[in-house]
Amino acid sequence: MPRLLLDGPLRNRVDLLLAAGRDGAAFVAGGLVQALGMVALAAVFLYLYSAARVRYRSTPPVAGVLAVVGPLLLAGVYVATQVAFTSIGAEFAASGPRTVARYDQIVREGSLATVESIRFGAGAAFGIAWILISLSVMRAGLVSRFVGTLGIVIGVLNAIPIILPVVLQTFWLGAIGVLLLDRWPGGRGPAWETGEATPWPAPARASRASRAAARDAPEETADNGEPPARASRKRKRRG
Repeated sequence: MPRLLLDGPLRNRVDLLLAAGRDGAAFVAGGLVQALGMVALAAVFLYLYSAARVRYRSTPPVAGVLAVVGPLLLAGVYVATQVAFTSIGAEFAASGPRTVARYDQIVREGSLATVESIRFGAGAAFGIAWILISLSVMRAGLVSRFVGTLGIVIGVLNAIPIILPVVLQTFWLGAIGVLLLDRWPGGRGPAWETGEATPWPAPARASRASRAAARDAPEETADNGEPPARASRKRKRRG
């Protein structure tokens, strides 16, 4: 989610508002780029929801709704915030004293304050969408427990914006991209191929199981009832 434009030192906020008034087109363009990112994320969420719904019937339908509504609401907030900020910036620069006191009045009583209030609701919907999608794909076996849990943590941090989990979001999206491209180290979970909810394999457990199976498997014998290795050594001595 975007950092609040009302955050930061007062002097920096005044300078930012003046910059928005001078170059509003650049600010709005930045908002549009962020909005396009949210639209792309909505597409990823919707795909993951559809894949989870096929394999795990208990996937809540509200997850599919929020997978679209959450990112799109936030996309609208991105654009609306920048448009409101540039409009207020032009007014701030055109007339009146360029003081911190006037900044507080014009920003906190203007349209930007309303947009920022809407942003908290949009952020909550976005965070809940991330939580539900991560939980659903994890239960369907489409992602590992680590990736699913990480997605839930990111959703909580977005819904309650104490910190901005930009690095975590980037890592999670990268992991999802690797999964969708079928480039996951060791292969992705069997749920992708079976179309059914199948738990993601635990590498350590699978390795132990394969070693135990090899150890317990009956040793192959030759025609005379002896193990092949022993029969081979006898043939060499005879030769």
